[in-house]
Amino acid sequence: MQYGGMPLAVLEEGEAKRTYLKGLFETTYFRDIVERNHPQQSQALEELRDIASAFAGRFLNAGKLADTFRGVQHGKIGESTVQE
Repeated sequence: MQYGGMPLAVLEEGEAKRTYLKGLFETTYFRDIVERNHPQQSQALEELRDIASAFAGRFLNAGKLADTFRGVQHGKIGESTVQE
């Protein structure tokens, strides 16, 4: 349950499991977003991903994500950009 329901993740151990899951996330989810939407700031998208991951299990909306990004990165990003 901790590592999700991917069959290969169940079979892997330790660091190999983390590497597999990170690679799966990068290729399946993250790259798909970049290829479909062509964001101008892919580094900002990576930071938003990390912030959203830190909020796992808690209430999160685009406004809160944008506010947290501004606090962490000291950069500007709008709520509408986060929603997109």
